[in-house]
Amino acid sequence: MASSKLFLGNLPELSGHIIQYLRNDLQTLHSCVLVNRFFCRITTPILWEDPFSVKCRKGNRYNFLDIYLSYFNDDDKTSLKEFGIEIHSLVKPLFNYPNFIKTLNIFRVTLHVNNLISSSDNATPSTNAKFTFASMLEESFTIYSKYIHRSIYSICILLLKLFINSDASLNNFYMSTEDSLGIALLEKMPELYAMISDNAKLISNVKNISLMPMLQLNMTSQLFVISLPSLISSIRHLSICDDTNVSFVRNLIQSQTQLLSLSFCKVKSIDLLDHFKYCFNTLTLIKFEHCDFRKVLSFDGLRNLTHLKSLHFDKCFGVTTQFLQPLLDIPTPLKIKSLKVIGWFSGLDLLLQKIGSHLKHLELYLVDDSERDASFESIISFCDQIKFLDLSNFEIQNITQLYRLITHFSKHLRYLTIRNEKVNPMDNCSRKRSSIVNSMIFKGLGQILPVSLEYFSLDLEINPDELKVLLDNCQHVKLKKLLVRNDNFVFIDKTFSMLKEFVEIKRVKYLAYELSTLFNPEHPKYLNSEKLASQIQPFVKLRKYDDLILTISDFD
Repeated sequence: MASSKLFLGNLPELSGHIIQYLRNDLQTLHSCVLVNRFFCRITTPILWEDPFSVKCRKGNRYNFLDIYLSYFNDDDKTSLKEFGIEIHSLVKPLFNYPNFIKTLNIFRVTLHVNNLISSSDNATPSTNAKFTFASMLEESFTIYSKYIHRSIYSICILLLKLFINSDASLNNFYMSTEDSLGIALLEKMPELYAMISDNAKLISNVKNISLMPMLQLNMTSQLFVISLPSLISSIRHLSICDDTNVSFVRNLIQSQTQLLSLSFCKVKSIDLLDHFKYCFNTLTLIKFEHCDFRKVLSFDGLRNLTHLKSLHFDKCFGVTTQFLQPLLDIPTPLKIKSLKVIGWFSGLDLLLQKIGSHLKHLELYLVDDSERDASFESIISFCDQIKFLDLSNFEIQNITQLYRLITHFSKHLRYLTIRNEKVNPMDNCSRKRSSIVNSMIFKGLGQILPVSLEYFSLDLEINPDELKVLLDNCQHVKLKKLLVRNDNFVFIDKTFSMLKEFVEIKRVKYLAYELSTLFNPEHPKYLNSEKLASQIQPFVKLRKYDDLILTISDFD
């Protein structure tokens, strides 16, 4: 009886849990919509939580925006016609789709609206701007650009008004953008900011927010951003790409009682670290990206990070032993489980000694040779529970250390990524050294890969004969996912054939194989690889490299 109820969709609590479990599997969710009315009703809101995350397809006129546009009132539809956009007749929507939106990324909104305008049959100015070969090219382009920009601004504002009027409540709000259209859009929406302030429900429950540099905003936009502490108190994940207004950053952090993670990008403020005292009880993750600490006078704010579980440094300056000392001086155990370090870093070996017994996820790309050597030795000596390991940039003297590392983690290691630095093809000395390193990795790595390994990613210049040695030596490993990014443009077919044979014999569930972005996709050898890829589909699920790759952020 219970099973019949399940198939009829009469167990809502169980069905709801199933759908939530599948929320990141869009293909399966789309299939669930077709099961019955009940599954359609509980699945549709999830599919419409983040519609702008769908990749834009050039020339694809019909998409989710058409459904949004169908909700516009007559005045708004008239405005669309001025921009050459006709709203095609649609059956009355079954749901209040605008109400379902949970993620709003300004940059992605501009991309989709731009695609909508570009793919419209009448996407040209309908007034005095006529573009002919007799016209001045520069003047014509300027007029057309202004027209397109004005169209994008206007339609984006109409969409955002629609979300407000539909009583939507966001969980994720991303204002940060490097795109000039996105920046200009943010600058030209004072009316919208006033609406959000008057209808604060749209952002009052935001959990994740990303803010752009204040210097890129006009005065009205800055006032809106500065008012955020009074509008939102539920932020859990905050990303800031600015330190020009220190008091704003302090007030925003201080106003949040549930803050779990902070991400700082391109900040140089000498007071930055002092802000941690406002959220030390809840903060578990901090990311520093392209930050410069060389002028920071005091690092004592790091003493407050007693509950930290994840720490990222990505291409930062001024990270020295002096910087780390407040962390090292914390008397209680520092239970950091995830650590990412990319670029110049001094004193990492000491930090690894402090946190090694708790560390489970590690990503390293160290520039300094001596720092890399010391860090590898500390990992071997103090880290025993690593299950995710992502290592890049090796020298010849590091290969034996790499072998010892892998052997040391034989009981726990499940996810392994090995990369080597890309070299200038015109630099013969660097190419030769890189080739030797790659060869050593292939010849000695296979036999020491742990039985526990289920994910293996290689990003190297691949010699197919050396790859065969590695694959032959790792027959004892039952991989679920194999990812290969190849920087070698020679013997492409041979390399893929070896991978094809390996995944068939070992029954690897997923394979991702990608050639360097420098390779011409129209080259006959590349096209032949595409044919080989189609032959492998019956045996393994072939995925794009970027879709299958795991990063340390997936474990935060």
